[in-house]
Amino acid sequence: MQNNALFELFKAIFSDEDMTRVKGLATDLANELMVAERAEFLGAESHQRTPERRGYANGFKKRTFNSSRFGSLDLLHPQTRGTGKPFHSELFERYQRSEKALFIAAAEMYYKGLSTRKIRDLFADIFETRISPQFISRAATKIDDHIRKWKAERIDMDVPFLIVDAVYLKARENSRVQSKGVLIVSGIQRDGHRRVLDFSVDDLESEETWRGVFIRLRERGLSGVKMVVSDAHKGLKNAIQKCFHSSSWQRCTVHFIRNYRKKLKKQSDRIKVIQWLKNAYNSVCRKDALEEMRKASAYLRSIRKHRIATALEEEFEDTIQYMAFSAKYWRRLKTSNFMERLNGELKRRIYSIRIFPNVSALERLVGAILVEQDEQWRYGRRYITIDEADIIDSDNDEEEIEREISDNEKEEKIAR
Repeated sequence: MQNNALFELFKAIFSDEDMTRVKGLATDLANELMVAERAEFLGAESHQRTPERRGYANGFKKRTFNSSRFGSLDLLHPQTRGTGKPFHSELFERYQRSEKALFIAAAEMYYKGLSTRKIRDLFADIFETRISPQFISRAATKIDDHIRKWKAERIDMDVPFLIVDAVYLKARENSRVQSKGVLIVSGIQRDGHRRVLDFSVDDLESEETWRGVFIRLRERGLSGVKMVVSDAHKGLKNAIQKCFHSSSWQRCTVHFIRNYRKKLKKQSDRIKVIQWLKNAYNSVCRKDALEEMRKASAYLRSIRKHRIATALEEEFEDTIQYMAFSAKYWRRLKTSNFMERLNGELKRRIYSIRIFPNVSALERLVGAILVEQDEQWRYGRRYITIDEADIIDSDNDEEEIEREISDNEKEEKIAR
């Protein structure tokens, strides 16, 4: 592969040009890097005789990599023989999630001593200089700027339905490994498209941290919120009530059923109670749903589970707030399933990292994934077809928004 072609590929990726024209170059570059990594693994280049050699190259195996920027790439994963364990490319397995991250990651591998002379020379030819920490910093800064602009983007359409949740990841901070909460807010716009609206990385999930996220969203123009779907985290519930006091709160029905399944130890009791709850959520009206819940409660009291029955009666109505809207939306609104899938995809794509070297690296990768997901949702297929008549015009006019933000800021000052 010609070095000037590699240089053009790199420039195209970091200038956000159309990636289709460089698909072949991207494939060749990934293949070159994996071959170099195999040489590192074997302790010798191809046809090279050294005392450090730990095995031999054994051709290639075709692997398909689905890239959001280039489409489907047909890569050649290097194979080995005569080694104690099979060779698996870190570049292919770990860094396939982002083409930009591929280059930064390879540079980081070089500085950690994990890459070969061939990778070092290859990058030297691409960038016409040795890779420096300053180069990595500039590349990361470009991604950070893109995420920062996305998080400051004006929300110019009503978002009737918010779905919020948190996922926990580990990062090093002050020489310690700490669990960090990634607070994610998504929503369904009035045009029926889903959006990832914002995220925040904080030490813990609390009322204060959630309120901070919601206030930033309101300052960016978030309005028209009619219902917020989430789990029953106390701090989150309090933040929702204070920032969206004219909106209803919907507890995810799936989480609710899981919670009650855990509370009942006897299998026969679980089956009966869970079936009544499922019947409730499949009911055609609120009255029928409440009747099914009462059957479950009565059964719990008959087996002397009075505390669980009381909790069910007190909490159940929070899970059927979706019934205040048209029945055609119920299936989409009664759970936070699409947020669960987003969290699952987030964990899957960063699983191999385990522990981020710092909080900035965590924010950068999570932010890049969420920005890409937001773009797919915003310009992809509509999630719900919303009729204007079904959604009452927002009660949260501009004056009320400003008043709520001002009140929240005053409360925070008093607390400090």
